[in-house]
Amino acid sequence: MTDPVTCPNCRDPLDVPFEFRGRSVKCATCQTVFTVPAQSLGEPPLARPSRSRPREEFDADRPPRKRSNGVVWFLLAATLLIAGGTSALCAGVTIWMYNPPMQVHKSEEGKFQVEFPDEPVPFSQTSEKGVPVKGVEARREEVGQMRFFVKYYDLPKMPKAIKESDAEAILTDALRAEIAQLAAGTELQREAKTHAGFPCIDVHLEQGNQIMKRGTVVRIILAGSRIYILGAQGQNLIPELWYVQRFFISFQPSDKPKPAKKTDE
Repeated sequence: MTDPVTCPNCRDPLDVPFEFRGRSVKCATCQTVFTVPAQSLGEPPLARPSRSRPREEFDADRPPRKRSNGVVWFLLAATLLIAGGTSALCAGVTIWMYNPPMQVHKSEEGKFQVEFPDEPVPFSQTSEKGVPVKGVEARREEVGQMRFFVKYYDLPKMPKAIKESDAEAILTDALRAEIAQLAAGTELQREAKTHAGFPCIDVHLEQGNQIMKRGTVVRIILAGSRIYILGAQGQNLIPELWYVQRFFISFQPSDKPKPAKKTDE
């Protein structure tokens, strides 16, 4: 390291090493011998910042500069926003899945009225005895492939009043045919009851393993000479689901119940 010094005789600038401060030197231009001032205009080498030493060592008297956390806060805010949006989306999907808007449907022939958890469409088929069957169904494929349906057909040569035992036999036969068509698995529960004053049978079936269960609930109603079949199927579907119960309870046939003829004891 050198220090700029001016010759007192010829005024030529000289670069004198720092270690020659206070010592005599000879000017290379005019050969004048003079003493280098002990305190030169330059700074001592230890006070000068160098590239090999951190700049902070020479700025100790300055207050520490605060580092900006803007990027950290931005990433945190973005993470919270994404997490909140995802949670809201999941909550919305869950609400939509388990709280479907029920829609009232009236059959075109005026045979019945019922509430579906989606817009139903008509269909037709033939029973195992060759009787024409009409019906409507609503599907929720994106929610466990759920299906809700109502279908009906008329029985030939039915008496105006039938015995309870005869009604049970008719319902059991219709239920057997429907279960065979649905291939719904193992029967878990069966119950004989009435619906809107008409005799009916409910059955709950299930197939699959503990993780992927497919439930089926069927209700067979005998209204005069007409058989109504209500059904709900879907992944993890059980009779206790509120919209499943609403579907069955809301069904109202247009037929008027007639007193059944009791079995002679």
